[in-house]
Amino acid sequence: MKRFFSLLLLPISLLTVLASCSKDKENSQPSETNPVLLLQFQGAYLQAGQIDSAQLVWKEGAETRQVKFTQRNDSLFIPLGDLPDGPRSYELLIFAQKRYANQYQGIWKKQQLLSLPASRSITVAAPASFTDTDWKPRTRLKDAIGHEAIIALRPDDPYFFIFSATHSVQNYVLERTYWNTIGGPRTVASKTWECKDGCVNRPNETFFTDFVQRIGTQPWNHISLVVVFETDPAGGAWILNLEWEP
Repeated sequence: MKRFFSLLLLPISLLTVLASCSKDKENSQPSETNPVLLLQFQGAYLQAGQIDSAQLVWKEGAETRQVKFTQRNDSLFIPLGDLPDGPRSYELLIFAQKRYANQYQGIWKKQQLLSLPASRSITVAAPASFTDTDWKPRTRLKDAIGHEAIIALRPDDPYFFIFSATHSVQNYVLERTYWNTIGGPRTVASKTWECKDGCVNRPNETFFTDFVQRIGTQPWNHISLVVVFETDPAGGAWILNLEWEP
């Protein structure tokens, strides 16, 4: 009787093991032949068809490396095999046809940590709104004769980069102001950066860091950006200006 019971348990145990193996196989995700980093666009705020270009940028020692995304339907992608192995922080940059004040190019920046190689594709959601905290919206102010600056739009991003002019400049000025226009215009926060020599053609992410603390929870609905290229002490200057409401 004991022998018969033992023989009966054997096929039952075997079925249990086989079922377990089958379940593990179903739950496991097979590796992809060519996994990619996928930048997925959804919603009306920013669409793949509006993108001029997108880049993935990273540091390799003292050098800066970058790879361009390729468009595919409603997304952009980079083969993961084109990226270096190991964990590192990457900067995703999107340059779009979406314009501020129908004039100035929109730029979005995101910091992304990737650990490579990876056996499956990695999906990153594109900007969903102006207030999407995963991305930092910026704009490129530029005129027809070469004056140019890239400036952050939200108070939580202190970034700006002013390019040197092709002519002599006595002084560079950047003024960032946030207004509340409800019930009449009122300045919520404003700050002005000035410099004469050796301070352009490089990113600055320190001067406007106090905006978050200064604005706090105060409501604002209008952004003013003014870049001045002063050419003489008497007041001659070239000006780039954006007035925009999110």
